[in-house]
Amino acid sequence: MFHVVVRSRGPLFVDWAEGAELWERLVAMIPQGVALVAVPDRVALVHRLPVVERLRDVVDGFRPHRRRGQALLGGLDGLSDPDVVDRTVDWMHLEPVRAGLTDDALSWPFSTLRDREGLAARPILEVAPRPEPAPTTVPLARLAEVVSAVFRVPLEELARPGAARTALVTLAPECCPAVTDAELVALCGVARGGPRSRSSGALRAVRAALSEPRMVGLAGPLGVPSDRRSGRDVAV
Repeated sequence: MFHVVVRSRGPLFVDWAEGAELWERLVAMIPQGVALVAVPDRVALVHRLPVVERLRDVVDGFRPHRRRGQALLGGLDGLSDPDVVDRTVDWMHLEPVRAGLTDDALSWPFSTLRDREGLAARPILEVAPRPEPAPTTVPLARLAEVVSAVFRVPLEELARPGAARTALVTLAPECCPAVTDAELVALCGVARGGPRSRSSGALRAVRAALSEPRMVGLAGPLGVPSDRRSGRDVAV
């Protein structure tokens, strides 16, 4: 097992949309990871293979103008003890907290911590599914926030065709029984009775996340500390 890190002296992403795009590229191009975390100045991965060059290539090809020609810094550590692997994964999942991006690691979307907890629509880890949660009634705004978090897409993406919007329309009558067609159309452009999601795993993850206050929508600024926005490398 290997712990792979690629750091940048310039920001890799500056908003939720860019972070979501980078996350999708990482998941698509480096499959079968054991743990993955992306924050604005670095990406960390635990993988069965020493994929440091592959990770560097993915990161280097994403918004290269942003780094103003500054080199990427790569690191690779071999992990043979299962306890060390577990501690390394736990340490990685806390990186958004150490970076000052959030007060709780589960609130950061670009991390496999929520995959491990069964709170991701498209998990990249193989985990036992959570039991089907009890029905929960919430305001439409809260449902939209949770769908944004579980699908790792900015809130504005719910107004565009895609799996996240379909899940929102599917769950709205169940979770927001008093919602009107006008309210739903105003939020996402589709009324009740629109296309329905067939992804039971994604719908289960949304239902489970409704009662988890740390699952918040991707909206507003990233909250990147000023020393990270400046591009200065920070020791953690």
